[in-house]
Amino acid sequence: MRFGKVSNAQSKLRRTVSVFCLVALLATSFSSFPLLIVQASQTAKQAKAVPSKRPLTHKDYDSWRSIQTWQISRDGKFIAYAYTPQDGDGDIVVRNVVSGVEWRAPRGYRPPVPPPDDPGTNVAEFQAGQARLLRPFFTADSRFAVFGT
Repeated sequence: MRFGKVSNAQSKLRRTVSVFCLVALLATSFSSFPLLIVQASQTAKQAKAVPSKRPLTHKDYDSWRSIQTWQISRDGKFIAYAYTPQDGDGDIVVRNVVSGVEWRAPRGYRPPVPPPDDPGTNVAEFQAGQARLLRPFFTADSRFAVFGT
């Protein structure tokens, strides 16, 4: 078998193309390298910054509070509402909307009254009547808030 003579120009061209391909391959490999380093460092920071969360318990649920039976004064300067936990004693909060000053009064726990057994009773009216017992009221001149404890 006889091999033909390869010209010097073809050899230089192949070498140049090979070097060019090698440079292009290295350039694309190293161009994504800094991005990988940044992503790895951000992942490490997030892993350190986020503490492990503990599971919720019934004690946590019982401490959650809600706003109930809110009332706005006639002049719109005050709001009053019952701020009650799921289980336990709550507060009545009266807040001056203009200045942001807040007054709190302790309020004992009042369990909800079960609805009447009579099937002809309107449950919505019954619930509205119960809410009326808990709602704070303002006097006509908005100088006083009246509520039950």
